[in-house]
Amino acid sequence: MTYASYGRGSSGDAGRVAERLTRTLMEKRDEDLVVLLVDPEHSRVQALYESWGFRKVGERQPFPDSPVYAVMLAELPLK
Repeated sequence: MTYASYGRGSSGDAGRVAERLTRTLMEKRDEDLVVLLVDPEHSRVQALYESWGFRKVGERQPFPDSPVYAVMLAELPLK
């Protein structure tokens, strides 16, 4: 999942909404880890996820015609 559209306004209300939504979706998960893809052109989005405990672990181009994304990983529950 990605919420890159929230990251365009990651400061203020949009960032808080994105964080609440992400934490709500993740709190009931049984998995130990969560992985997401972030467009590296959106550095504010990546910084927002890092503030929640995600870290960049690599890059991936999921399809030949897609951009190369930053692969981000966090342990659950989120910090």
